[in-house]
Amino acid sequence: MKISYQLEKCMEIDSISLSCYHELCNFAKWLQDACDWTDRRTHYQGLDEWLTPKNQIISKNLDKFGFINGKGSTNNDSAFWWVIHQLEPCYSLNLVTEVSSHHSSAWERNNCMLIEIEHLISQFENKIK
Repeated sequence: MKISYQLEKCMEIDSISLSCYHELCNFAKWLQDACDWTDRRTHYQGLDEWLTPKNQIISKNLDKFGFINGKGSTNNDSAFWWVIHQLEPCYSLNLVTEVSSHHSSAWERNNCMLIEIEHLISQFENKIK
């Protein structure tokens, strides 16, 4: 497991709420389920079918935990989801692909994000306020 700058920023948050932790676990479950249906073709094929629901989940949690567009994070939970929003598998040290990172498949990006989210789950299981 390699720690990216974004992952490091997320781990700097001292605690999150139980509700935020549960949403993180739900996101990991969604990523795990997505391993079965994400497209393995590279060069942007099938990428939107993964990106759209992934971004909707993150956006829903930004709203739920009080992120205010233009103002930013209002608490640890919204700061946490803002950093998750900034996690970009294409720039992750954990992306495994045989093509240029920006041409990686939805499946490769999903697996990369799953690794990083599971790491956050293990890091925050003892940081719940």
